[in-house]
Amino acid sequence: MRASLFGPATMAGLAYVAIDETEHRGIRWEKTQTCQTCYMIIQTLESSIREKIRKSRRMVFLRDDFAALGGYDQVGRVLRKLEAQGRLVRIGKGLYAKARMNRITGKPMIAAPGGFDQAAKEALSRLGVQWEPASAEKAYQAGHAQIPARVVVKVKGPFHRQIVYGKHYLSIERYSS
Repeated sequence: MRASLFGPATMAGLAYVAIDETEHRGIRWEKTQTCQTCYMIIQTLESSIREKIRKSRRMVFLRDDFAALGGYDQVGRVLRKLEAQGRLVRIGKGLYAKARMNRITGKPMIAAPGGFDQAAKEALSRLGVQWEPASAEKAYQAGHAQIPARVVVKVKGPFHRQIVYGKHYLSIERYSS
């Protein structure tokens, strides 16, 4: 938990005693006894992670992105909770993507404008994997009429993780050397 105090009482190093507590959106406010205008803000791990996700331009997050905020098990519990709330979707082991509610089904879906394709490619980049579009996608970009039906990428080096969301999955082509 992260705590910070505001007001003249804290500047003088005075101790405080909580006399009134309220909680709003994961932030607990405590009115202190030393000063009527002094409040203590205690930000929960969940609100810290939610705020980090909200502020980020990224669409894909690694579990390690939140390691500095709390312990391994604590972060895992919060990520599972956010997944259950529909704020994140899990696309692989330790890989999460921002989610939004589908207006038709009411179920969470990947919030990236490019959908699963964009999220999977961003996940590869975040994992430090050297990749390039597969031959079918390159042909389509070169002007051929055949549209690739699924996400396929060429990967250089070993890569054995699965990146999956629902019935969408990332297929891997190996470089032929």
